[in-house]
Amino acid sequence: MQLEYIVSHIGGVSNEDRQYLVEKPWVSDKSHFFPVEIELHLRQRSEVEKIEIVAHNTFIPKKIGIFSERNEEGYIGEVQFKSRKTDDQKYELKNIFLNEKCSKLILNVSEAHIDVINNLDSLVGLVDVKLFGKYLPAGDDLFIPSDIDHKAFKPGVTRNVIPDHKYSKELQAMIHAIEKNKQTAVANEDFKLAKSAQLAVRELKKSTKEMEELENDKNEAVMDEDFQRANDLQDEITALRSNILASIDPVLLEDTMPRNEEIHRPKNLFTEALELPSKPKLYQPVDLSPTEVSADPSTSFLLPPRPPSSSFKKTVTRVMTPKRPSTNDSTSTRRSSATWEIPIRPTTTNSQSSRKRTPSPSVKKAPSTASSSRSRRSNSIGMGTNKFLEKENMIVPAALNRKRSSSVNLETPEFVDKSTEDISEDQVLAMVSPDQRGNVRSAISLFGLEPIAKIYSKHFENRKEGIAEVREKLDTLNSDKTSRYFESITCLLAHILKEPLFNVYKDVLLLWHHFCTSRLPELNLEKYIPRVASESTEILATRVLASEKRLVSETMTVFRDACKAPSIGKAYASKLLNSKSKNLKGRAILVEIIAKLHGVPNDKISLNDKTVAEFSTKCIRTSDPQIRTIGKDLMVKLYKNGSSKVVRSELDKFASSDSNNPTYQKIVREIYNFDGSKPKSEKKKKISFML
Repeated sequence: MQLEYIVSHIGGVSNEDRQYLVEKPWVSDKSHFFPVEIELHLRQRSEVEKIEIVAHNTFIPKKIGIFSERNEEGYIGEVQFKSRKTDDQKYELKNIFLNEKCSKLILNVSEAHIDVINNLDSLVGLVDVKLFGKYLPAGDDLFIPSDIDHKAFKPGVTRNVIPDHKYSKELQAMIHAIEKNKQTAVANEDFKLAKSAQLAVRELKKSTKEMEELENDKNEAVMDEDFQRANDLQDEITALRSNILASIDPVLLEDTMPRNEEIHRPKNLFTEALELPSKPKLYQPVDLSPTEVSADPSTSFLLPPRPPSSSFKKTVTRVMTPKRPSTNDSTSTRRSSATWEIPIRPTTTNSQSSRKRTPSPSVKKAPSTASSSRSRRSNSIGMGTNKFLEKENMIVPAALNRKRSSSVNLETPEFVDKSTEDISEDQVLAMVSPDQRGNVRSAISLFGLEPIAKIYSKHFENRKEGIAEVREKLDTLNSDKTSRYFESITCLLAHILKEPLFNVYKDVLLLWHHFCTSRLPELNLEKYIPRVASESTEILATRVLASEKRLVSETMTVFRDACKAPSIGKAYASKLLNSKSKNLKGRAILVEIIAKLHGVPNDKISLNDKTVAEFSTKCIRTSDPQIRTIGKDLMVKLYKNGSSKVVRSELDKFASSDSNNPTYQKIVREIYNFDGSKPKSEKKKKISFML
């Protein structure tokens, strides 16, 4: 998000014009001495992640140094500007990426480029400066000078905005990187790598669509303040991202991660008179004759003089021990175990330098954030480095490695212990409403405590595992045991059909489909299908109205496939048509699916003409256009398939009360076009919708 700031001081003098760099450009005066110091005060302490600086197109400074404090520890880096643009209307923009926690920034603007035509007075100017990052919680360390008026900032409470679609954008960047690598592989005729890149791009495009849908659902949950669902969706997004990163070959992403072309990469990082350390003198082995005569170690080795110590004894022991023959396959000549290497006696200077070069074993300590940042800043100043390039070189090459390592970090939320081994039966029953505890207790005795505990878990991975274990157990039950525990099974199915997450809900639908279409017919228990329909009809009618399109599509697809079986279609048609539920839209959608599969009227599927006509009349009287369309289509199909008397009887009710109903008029026109007859009509009355 963009951070709000004001320009408090320019050249050490308090600034009264708060619009500088915010809404209008700034140009220096002739009286200013270089470098000109511009002090920017933020609304509150913030973590600055990006700075955008637009230089003036005429009064162009050579460089700008950026500080968070006026001492060396506050030095962040500098950016340089070109002397002249090819077009006078163009402005040079610099994007600086950093990670600095501060409450103010200081810009040290240096002198201008020499321009005897357009800038005789050597003025410098800036057109715009924008800061991006996030506000930090206000604490005791927040200090705002007394000379800054708080009214200069816009009123309101600062809020951190959740990054939108950052995961899908990450996948799109990976697709772009792999495409670039694929082109390189084709140019190098490495078609095997190109084929791998092609397959990876296809998988990433599919995963990107799924990731975008998950992020949309998460944002909707956050807007609705349904934070439990948002947390579950975040876990699902994290798991999907980890699986994607694990499936991509690292070779496809090497040296191709996208870089911002506008990032400034300074050239003069070191001074010209930088002295490089001299190359150390290394030991050189004595050239042996081609015959390699074996040598006696007691007389041939000349060890460097060292004071007696434990490390010295270890070194002597290691040198005096003959080399064992190498077991690695190589083309080099192998020496026998009796062959010895005779080093040159090192000089005292070399031995001392070698001892200096030998690193002593030490245990790394984790420094504090403040001390580490200060040491890094001081080191960078002393060596003449630039923090912008350090940040860029640190992030871009190591980004992918950090993402992969995060997938196995045991401290991340997705690797928190989510096991249900220690949960008790009372804890599971406490999650269930009192009227269902008897069925859940019976389900525990049938499936075991752990699968039921997983199904009632808050973590979607556990719920997926629990559903898989329940399905395996159902396949092993015989007819008698299924009949005895049928009530608890249907109760469990009704519960898991309310699953909010799509990836888990898919498994639930497959379990419901398998139980109704395969398991019950195999056990000759089709008589129990109406009981399953009685428990699940209202739930399925609700799921087809879900806000998530994937849930709606998957529910309709699986329901359509299951209702192809006459016994299942009949059970659900009977429940849907005779239900007194207020969810008329969901019921109408499911009835339409069954009607398209088996046709209307169809007494074998409980779609008799009178019941369907009455249901269609209810649909036509509603204010929802989709429900009215479904009712109209059912009514017209009944008429065309021979139930004209029933349809005319229902339409006569409209002719006497709601003859100006637009859906009724459409039905009348279609029937008139079908056979040329028209039902009787009476005086028009005001349309009445059943709300």
